[in-house]
Amino acid sequence: MNTSVIINGQAVNLPFDWNDVTVQQFICIKQNKQSFEILSMLSGIESAICKHIDIETISLILSPVAAMLDTEIPVFDVNEVAGVKVPDNIGVLQFARKVNADSAFKKSQDEFFFLKLAAIYLAAGSQDEDIQAMEKKLLTEQFVKVVSVGHKLFKNYVLLCKSESKIAAPEYEPEEIAAGIKDFQKYGVFGIVRSIALRYSKDTEDIYSWSYNRVLLELKMSADENKFERKLRSIVNRKNQNNK
Repeated sequence: MNTSVIINGQAVNLPFDWNDVTVQQFICIKQNKQSFEILSMLSGIESAICKHIDIETISLILSPVAAMLDTEIPVFDVNEVAGVKVPDNIGVLQFARKVNADSAFKKSQDEFFFLKLAAIYLAAGSQDEDIQAMEKKLLTEQFVKVVSVGHKLFKNYVLLCKSESKIAAPEYEPEEIAAGIKDFQKYGVFGIVRSIALRYSKDTEDIYSWSYNRVLLELKMSADENKFERKLRSIVNRKNQNNK
């Protein structure tokens, strides 16, 4: 539902509830500090004209928008947006998408993260240009529809993160720690990708194209191998000492 107002003799419709707001309008409302800029975006009237409307009138015109922002953002089940089917299992998609999602989560954990998450997992590919192209498409979609997709994907994303957290951290000998083995942790995801690439004689870019589930399996197996090798070495060393 929209509310109609007259500005300079021109009738314009402003959003009255979340269903009327596009992604682009939401970004404008959240990021613009000037009321006249928000009014310009929502009404389509030039910013220069809105700038000359007194602040009291602008506040009155935008009052339905302000009331809307005080209400909880609705979230519902969405299976398709921007002509793309929402994936039910994001673990089967490229590992690079999970890397992109982790990066987006570090930067923002609000509605903007849900928007970014939707773009990452709806994009045709995992490259920056693919994500940017999808973000452009999503700008004209209903905000509630896109953020609902983001929430749906986020539930799946949380499950992936939980699977990662269950992988045992590598155990290091005192000598390895003293030598600075933990310094390699600064390479983060690239260190993981590189180790898998070396194991299979692949280029690092090849690993990013693997499914997240396959990379996760490799991480679990590597952790178990590490634990096994250390236990075996301990048993052999103990046996050798007993035979002396």
